[in-house]
Amino acid sequence: MKKYIILSAINLFCGLIKAQTNMPPPAGLKIGDQVPNFTINTINHKSTPPKLSAFKGKIVILDFWATWCSPCVGMISKMDSLQTQFAGSIQFIPVTSQSEKIVTSFLARYNRNRPLKNELPEVAGDVELRKLFPHFSLPHYVWIDPNGIVAAITDEKSVTAENIKDLLAKKNIDLSVKTDIRVPYKRDKPLFVGANGGEGSAFIYHSLIAGYTPGLPLGWYMPLADSNKMEKVTMVNGEPLTLFQLAYRDKGRFNRNRVQVLSKDSMIIMCHANEPVMEWFKKNSFCYDLFLPAKMAKHKFSIFKEDLRRLFPDYEATVQKQTRRYLALQRTSTVDKLKSTGGEQEWIQDQFGMTLHYQNFTRFYWELDNYFFSLSPIPLVDETGIKGAIDIKLEANMSNVASLNKALANYDLRIVEKTGDIDILVISDKPQEAE
Repeated sequence: MKKYIILSAINLFCGLIKAQTNMPPPAGLKIGDQVPNFTINTINHKSTPPKLSAFKGKIVILDFWATWCSPCVGMISKMDSLQTQFAGSIQFIPVTSQSEKIVTSFLARYNRNRPLKNELPEVAGDVELRKLFPHFSLPHYVWIDPNGIVAAITDEKSVTAENIKDLLAKKNIDLSVKTDIRVPYKRDKPLFVGANGGEGSAFIYHSLIAGYTPGLPLGWYMPLADSNKMEKVTMVNGEPLTLFQLAYRDKGRFNRNRVQVLSKDSMIIMCHANEPVMEWFKKNSFCYDLFLPAKMAKHKFSIFKEDLRRLFPDYEATVQKQTRRYLALQRTSTVDKLKSTGGEQEWIQDQFGMTLHYQNFTRFYWELDNYFFSLSPIPLVDETGIKGAIDIKLEANMSNVASLNKALANYDLRIVEKTGDIDILVISDKPQEAE
């Protein structure tokens, strides 16, 4: 079998949620403030956790991060190298709100794949430091000089050996200040109404389309159908391509490797890597909000598609059978090694593995498809026929088919390459009508 390396799409999304504006940062300590002598509740020092004063005379750089943030994970080896290069002069302190269990598991697997030279004081389950240094996007770096003064608040691009040398030499360093803004927003309420808006209790039907809106976090939201609740679809600052992918979700799941764009305006339908990402999104992205009562839920996708026909009258979308190479998720036996034992639900995943307890198999496939295979050159198709709740624990390089197959073998599953007819979402220019 050929070897495939699957890249994650998270880099794009993490980068886009960084809002750089001239608005003031959220309340908290700012550059020039004296930092209180807080306790650093690390998972490395449980008996006697150190205080900030333990690092007096050094530059302390707080690294606010998360295991799901690709730029954050990409900085781990760089910080390890800088910690070694400036040993005795600086101290990186990673800080995350994620649990100790998640962080410990992630770092153990990271070290097996890419051994680190330094054991940094890791803070997990953080609440207090985020209050001192509030932020919305990751990664987020707070530089504290040897005298305990906030020297800089930056993104990852400013964390360089040159800037560290300048601060150690007591030079005036002029780093771009990372500022975060976020417009008050509740994604399960009608968008833009009453400053968010409102309770939405008077709505019988609500459909809204807007252009790029600064301050709103990029993403989409389509909860599972619930007969007792309003039906909801929301996309914020997203590509036109994403709107088509969501509108045709009733016909299948169409990642980019199952979409064919045959339009002369393809540069408008989706963002291309060879152009400035933020500038493209400001010009071409949309916000969409559909809010329906439960009795109209069965019409959700037809209404969604009709809205797209109004918004993009020059395009048409169809689902077509095409003969393609694809990766098939298959069973290797009829033995059920996945059936859940029930109990409390659990879901943990990162690039080195996935742990599920009492979770639906369909969601497992969706997560593989969306998170790990979204940029695969060929699609992933579920051919298992498995339904219902499962338990599964995988330790593997989730971006490598061979490594993933080794872990899947414990559950009589495998991913194999095939050629056959699969559904493809085709977006093309609508034929011009004769005058």
